[in-house]
Amino acid sequence: MPQIHPTAIVTPGAMLAEDVIVGPYCIVGENVTLAAGVALRSHAVIDGRTIIGEGTRVFPFACIGLEPQDLKYRGEQSELVIGRNNTIREYVTMNPGPPGAGWSRVSVTTAFSWSARTSPMTVRLPIT
Repeated sequence: MPQIHPTAIVTPGAMLAEDVIVGPYCIVGENVTLAAGVALRSHAVIDGRTIIGEGTRVFPFACIGLEPQDLKYRGEQSELVIGRNNTIREYVTMNPGPPGAGWSRVSVTTAFSWSARTSPMTVRLPIT
């Protein structure tokens, strides 16, 4: 059973592997999938149609999967897929693709440092 801190909010519909850890004050949206070994430290927000691969660690104040930061976005379907064994440090922002692209993919075993923002069009890498 996933370890969910009492102050965390995990929306019904979210899919969490058995060994996922959701820390204090984290928010996990209804269309989120967290694979085996994913650990969310405190205050992380994971929302939208987002899949986070096994063994990925998300540190405080990261915002993952919220709607695209594109002025042309009008509510179209979009998705963010993050591969396995990534380290997403404090204040990192990752958004799905803008209209037309519809998705973003982040490769495996990558470290995203403090306050980084991924541009959906530059992070479209293969998942292996």
